[in-house]
Amino acid sequence: MAVEEVPWGDGKRTLTKAYMLFLARWARRLSWKETAEAFRTSWDKVFDAVEHVVTFGFLCQPPVEIRGCRQNANQPN
Repeated sequence: MAVEEVPWGDGKRTLTKAYMLFLARWARRLSWKETAEAFRTSWDKVFDAVEHVVTFGFLCQPPVEIRGCRQNANQPN
């Protein structure tokens, strides 16, 4: 048995990346329940889609460097 990775899938998720993004965008406008009903899917699938998109967004953010902050506000510069 050969196992292949497809570019439109993500691990063992049953939804494609494009469909997860689609559901997550609609979930911003509608409630998750309304989104699930409108596209005839389950609330759990909408939850998974939103979770995937949020996690992907956090992983792809560039590191933030803060300059000019003191470690302890009580100590002089």
